[in-house]
Amino acid sequence: MHSLEQEVTARNLIVGELVALLATGNFEDALRRAPRSRVTPEQLRGAVNAYGRSLVALPAEGYELIDYVEVLGSHPTEWSVVVPLFTQEEGRSDLSLELSMFEGAAGSYSVQIDDIHVL
Repeated sequence: MHSLEQEVTARNLIVGELVALLATGNFEDALRRAPRSRVTPEQLRGAVNAYGRSLVALPAEGYELIDYVEVLGSHPTEWSVVVPLFTQEEGRSDLSLELSMFEGAAGSYSVQIDDIHVL
């Protein structure tokens, strides 16, 4: 059994990897990491381009802002996740990444990208 802190750290690692892929424009790789996603690479690219600023990897303080909400009655455990995104030009931006995250065996997690949009 893992502690809550270990679980959050493991989930944050996955979220950080996804944001880093988005920040470098690797939309296809992000979706390979999240194969059940509800968006296409073109939709992700379009949302980022329409925002008109350069995404950056999630800074240390960004991890504290990730909002995990457990979906009641889900089995396996599922979380609805909102991640505030950051840009070179403005720091914390109005853009957010919405994910669904699912608990797997032995402390593993799978994720799907649900949306990326301006708050």
